[in-house]
Amino acid sequence: MARRLPDVGDLVTVEGDAKWIVSDIANRGRPTAAWKLRPLYGGGADGEGARTVPKAAIGSVSVIRRRGEWSQP
Repeated sequence: MARRLPDVGDLVTVEGDAKWIVSDIANRGRPTAAWKLRPLYGGGADGEGARTVPKAAIGSVSVIRRRGEWSQP
C-alpha cells in the first residue's frame, strides 16, 4: 500500500518531535509543495509558533491521526 501524504487537519509528528496539525498545503500538487504546520498545544517543543516542511522533507512527517479521527482537548 502506498504511503499517503499528510492532508489539512491531520495530526502529525515531525521526526518524533511534539504533535503538530497540518494547517495548510502551499502549492498543492506541485513539486514546490510545502506543508504548513501549527503546534497542537500553542507552541512547539522549542516554543516555535509554526513550521513549514517542504516536499523534499515530507518523509520526516508521520501521520498520527487523520482529520476527523481526533479532537483537540
